[in-house]
Amino acid sequence: MRLLFILIFISSPLCAEVQFAQTPPSQQNISESVEFNRQELLMAIKLVAKTKTGEELTPFIDELLQQDKIHLTKLQKGHYGESGEGCVIKDGKYYYEGLFIMLNDTLTSAEMASSLVHEVTHYRMIKDLVALNMNFPVQVAAFEISAFATQYEFITELERLKLIDSQLMFTGDSKMVSEIMHNAFKLRNHWSEKDYDKVYNQLVDYGYSSTELNRIISQRTEENCFGMVANMPKKSVVLKPELIEN
Repeated sequence: MRLLFILIFISSPLCAEVQFAQTPPSQQNISESVEFNRQELLMAIKLVAKTKTGEELTPFIDELLQQDKIHLTKLQKGHYGESGEGCVIKDGKYYYEGLFIMLNDTLTSAEMASSLVHEVTHYRMIKDLVALNMNFPVQVAAFEISAFATQYEFITELERLKLIDSQLMFTGDSKMVSEIMHNAFKLRNHWSEKDYDKVYNQLVDYGYSSTELNRIISQRTEENCFGMVANMPKKSVVLKPELIEN
């Protein structure tokens, strides 16, 4: 649990202190990176960019858009988004797929923006960990707590700007999601084992399995995926990716 505290503590300010290999922000406007038929996503991205929290994530969003890694899809009710990473086998070789994000296409603009902030926070954390070459185990629970804390900051900023009414978000799950976000935010700023257990149990009550929360995140890199595949047919096969759900 102490290792989780380290991650939660450093995840928010880390990007300002660590220099890592990152694709420079595109000269193309984000709006030009989004196809016309995905205007719901464009509206969510514009909402993200109106806040300080979202502005810090904009380069990562742009990077993912340029790689066509953000998609809208049909997800179960109450399932707002998910992200993952993995390797793909093409012509008998491994290639790095990189992190991808899928958002529920039935969300409102505010919900989609909030879910995007959550998933992109996972992406930023993975890049930070790879850049720092951290070898200690990091559990999914740490990723989720930090992402929910960032969501809380984002939604609080939007409400302060009078751009949303958070009570209208996450229909049916509003109270529980709000409590998780707020408690995750408090935990990130003032860690205690008691408060960690509280948020952890709230995540379980919300639907996360303990097995998933305790799972160690694999820090894949492009170098780890390149290479020949032994005894594999020469055809494209996609390996099951490692998912981080919201």
